[in-house]
Amino acid sequence: MDGEGCFDFQKMYTKGLKTARYRPRIRVVSTTAATLPIVDSILKEHTAGHHISWRFPENRRWSPSWEVTVAGYQKGLRMLLWLTPLLRTKREDAEVLLDFVRARENKNPKLPYDQHELDLIAKFGSRRR
Repeated sequence: MDGEGCFDFQKMYTKGLKTARYRPRIRVVSTTAATLPIVDSILKEHTAGHHISWRFPENRRWSPSWEVTVAGYQKGLRMLLWLTPLLRTKREDAEVLLDFVRARENKNPKLPYDQHELDLIAKFGSRRR
């Protein structure tokens, strides 16, 4: 995860709501096909529901790549709880995402974000520039 992983917010627009909503997302991307079954088995072992997709570029000089995505609050929380302590270079990104998930854990998803949640989204976004 420290080398090939990404922690971010997926911006979504929900029907009936006028403001954007964000859901936590954790991704691992690689062109090494032999790594995919290992990542898949680790996620299954930790009951982290995930989606696997492949990309096959039209340019033959580029390698096909795979992506494993864990998205959403419950799935993200399960993964972040066991993964965050193991991280070195991306630990702070994971901790911001974890703080956001915990802040929204027991709230109606249609409720607007409070100031703390907005600050976490902004903090995460400013780290990317």
